[in-house]
Amino acid sequence: KWLRGLLLGMLWVGAMVLYGILSTLGKIEVLYNGPVLLGYLVITPIVYFLSQFKHGNSLDEFLGNISYGVFLNHFLLIWILEYLGVFKGGATPHHQIVVLGIGIVSFIVGWLSYLLIDKPLRKVRIQFRTEERSLQPTEALALTPVKKA
Repeated sequence: KWLRGLLLGMLWVGAMVLYGILSTLGKIEVLYNGPVLLGYLVITPIVYFLSQFKHGNSLDEFLGNISYGVFLNHFLLIWILEYLGVFKGGATPHHQIVVLGIGIVSFIVGWLSYLLIDKPLRKVRIQFRTEERSLQPTEALALTPVKKA
């Protein structure tokens, strides 16, 4: 367990050093280097912190449930803002504010998409699987229900 913490710590320090080098060289904006490295710097300690708890941690479950929505929505927001000319992916005077805004809005939209789309679909999927299991083997394979004698 200590080895995992050491490796995550080394990853975090390495990402921080790389962030510093790229910032110094003025290459931080190339192909979203900055946001990706910043993501590693923020997420690595969070993952390590959450891994210390037993399963069933509500914060861990909440973040896990919304993570895919956040991932998908942040790209959509970036593309919309780039199209509108608000965000150009490089360093601008208001770059940090826009990136922070993208993160906050992505988090909110990810949470909403989980509540409005993922959670209801999960219930339907579970209900469908439960109904499928309750069928007799011959009924499950037949296109039409088999009449019982």
